[in-house]
Amino acid sequence: LGHWGQVCDDGFGMINAEVICKELGFELGALEVRPGGFFGNMEESTIFMVDQLKCRGNESSLRECDFNG
Repeated sequence: LGHWGQVCDDGFGMINAEVICKELGFELGALEVRPGGFFGNMEESTIFMVDQLKCRGNESSLRECDFNG
């Protein structure tokens, strides 16, 4: 780890967003989660570093969440 990467948004929700935003220093967490493809579709060659992210909400880092990828 130690560098930025893509997170697949299938099933991505507020609990996942809360953990990520707090890890990035946003003390209040996430405001909202935008629906899939909101920011445009990725190129076919895009590699996702995290897929099927499953945070419980008590994690202090994305690394503590379960995921495939």
